[in-house]
Amino acid sequence: MAAVLVGDDTNLLVLLLHHAGHQNRKIFFAPEPKKNSKSRIWDMGEIQRRLGSYVCRQLLFTHAMLGCDTTSRLHGIGKALLLKKIRSSTTLQQSAQVFECTTSSKEDIATAGERVLVELYGFKKNRHIGPTQT
Repeated sequence: MAAVLVGDDTNLLVLLLHHAGHQNRKIFFAPEPKKNSKSRIWDMGEIQRRLGSYVCRQLLFTHAMLGCDTTSRLHGIGKALLLKKIRSSTTLQQSAQVFECTTSSKEDIATAGERVLVELYGFKKNRHIGPTQT
């Protein structure tokens, strides 16, 4: 049995890529048909195999950190760069685990998010960001 999801939202694609491997059925994604464009149907299982399980597991984290649109990115850092950096950074890997854990508190998630931004932008420890205290 197979299922096809038709839509144009990047959120749908990210969710499918993250969760589709947990199903025993084929799942396909088909963007809304547009005039004068070729129709495509994506096999989520095949895309997952090509991206690898590690990347698919990190998609929700990168999506949360860098925005939900394919063209949006936080001050010049896109999802591809974050996925590349997360492979070599234990700080980013640990922070991603906090986001994935269902028992993480709001404070844990906020702290992990701050660590990610510091890691991505290379801020030095004890560097003050924001208005100065007087």
